Amino acid sequence: MRIDIFFDVVCPWCYIGKHRLQRALAMRPLPGLEIRWQPFQLNPEMPKQGVDRQSYMIAKFGGRERMRQINAVVAEAAGKEGLALNQSIIRRTPNTVEAHRLIRHGGETGQAGRMVDALFTAYFVHGLDIGNREILVDIAEELGADAYLYGTAEHSDDHQQIVARIDARMQVEKGSTVRLAAVPDKLHLFSTSTDERLTA
Repeated sequence: MRIDIFFDVVCPWCYIGKHRLQRALAMRPLPGLEIRWQPFQLNPEMPKQGVDRQSYMIAKFGGRERMRQINAVVAEAAGKEGLALNQSIIRRTPNTVEAHRLIRHGGETGQAGRMVDALFTAYFVHGLDIGNREILVDIAEELGADAYLYGTAEHSDDHQQIVARIDARMQVEKGSTVRLAAVPDKLHLFSTSTDERLTA
């Protein structure tokens, strides 16, 4: 059985949803399960250098008060899961192409899941700009990945084209709900699903 997870590393519901999925799988293990992390950009038009997060969020949600309400809902959900979420220290909303490329690089050595966890932690816990190449290289090195290979132009172009192709397909297929994962022809999982729904 294979689960293809379409997500973005700046999506807080995907951060929460990954934790719920892991817990559900611990409750009901699936021997031989293959999980593949697939790119989906919440902000496909994001400038390469990213933007100021607060200004972006205020514009996206239609005002400062609405932004605070949304952040409060997300914080409450994360708190119930026991997840650290430090939204107040996040300064940038990054372009996530490079982060998705790092995940694909990690997947070549079976470390995609660890890369996803490291990127979520870097962004939601430490407030790091995960669109910054130097920060991504540091993350790769911390996980023992080949940071040099990740940074080479040829490898970069190859993975970037793959990320762009998959993301383009998902942008066409997306609905109003952020999809965390989909198992083709069997079931669909969403980032807001509970453990009970995931194991039902």
